[in-house]
Amino acid sequence: MSVTISSVIPASPDEVYAWFYDCTNYEDSVMVLRCRPDTPGALGVGSTRTVTMVGGVYHEEITDTQPQGPQRSITYRVVRSVPPGAPGFYAVAIPGTRGAHPGGVGD
Repeated sequence: MSVTISSVIPASPDEVYAWFYDCTNYEDSVMVLRCRPDTPGALGVGSTRTVTMVGGVYHEEITDTQPQGPQRSITYRVVRSVPPGAPGFYAVAIPGTRGAHPGGVGD
C-alpha cells in the first residue's frame, strides 16, 4: 500500500527543501511535539532523528537526500517506533518549480 499527500506551498524549491531538511520545523505542526537529529553534523545518508508525535515516537534513518536538480527529495525509513508499527520507507519529493507541490509518499 502506498499513501501520497500533497499540498501547494508558495515558495521556491530551495526554500521548501531547506524547511524539510531541518526537522525542528516539523514542530510547527500540531501533531509533532518534538523532532531532533540523533546524529551530530549535517543531515545525510545514515543520519538518524527522533520524531515525537501525538500518536507515538518514531526513530528514522535518512536513506537518501537529493538537494539539487528537478526532483529534490529526502528519503527515510522508520527503524523503530512506539507503539510498534510496520517499518517502511518514506520520501518527501519537491518538484523543481516555484509554488511547488511537495508530496510525501509512504509504503
